[in-house]
Amino acid sequence: TSARILEIIYQDENRHDSFGMKWFRYLSEHERRTLEATLHRLVSDNFPCGIKPQFNEPERSEAPLSPAF
Repeated sequence: TSARILEIIYQDENRHDSFGMKWFRYLSEHERRTLEATLHRLVSDNFPCGIKPQFNEPERSEAPLSPAF
């Protein structure tokens, strides 16, 4: 069913975010920056117009992603 497919996608996205945060933390530590400073540097370098804010905060926290992201 569609609901089951969406649940699989949701679980995969959470796992994807968790892996991304692992490497993001590594990069931040390597550069001796806070996670927020690294994020702002990457956004300004790669997205000159900025990015849209995230709206699914409860689910993002499961990854875990802080509200600053």
